[in-house]
Amino acid sequence: VDTVGPTFSGASPADGGFTNDPTPLISVKVQDALSGLAGDASDITAFTVEGTDHLNDISTSYTGNVLTVSYQDDSNYADGTVVDVSVTAEDNLGNSATHTWSFTVDTVDPVCTGNTPASGSYTKADTPTIQLDISDALSKVSATEDEAVLSMTVEGVVISAAYRGYTAQG
Repeated sequence: VDTVGPTFSGASPADGGFTNDPTPLISVKVQDALSGLAGDASDITAFTVEGTDHLNDISTSYTGNVLTVSYQDDSNYADGTVVDVSVTAEDNLGNSATHTWSFTVDTVDPVCTGNTPASGSYTKADTPTIQLDISDALSKVSATEDEAVLSMTVEGVVISAAYRGYTAQG
């Protein structure tokens, strides 16, 4: 007996997350372990972004019993916009389920301050410590809690490093 609607996973951009794209590709995976799905757009009975119906604007692909639903949003959201998404799917027996999520558009780059050594300065150290303070007002990047990947150019060589707190690794 199947009385449960489809399940959802892999919402993108992620629920509660951020995107730097003001025209994001919005997608989610849908599947139903018991009665299954038809495997096409007919499985989706509602798709809204910011309360606007976009059911006729979605695209779908079906691989390995997973329906991927995508919508290319061309709204050109302003920095700081919280985008609400809702999708409703129905399995082959008519059981329905709805998944909602939201994400924030963050189009402003983080700010680097307190750079040591200062740009254009010289040091005698063979292995100098390079320190920067990075902050982002919207996504609240925290130098003590969040991990980030930095890319910087030193004497023409691009160096990438993952960091947590103030210590670079890499």
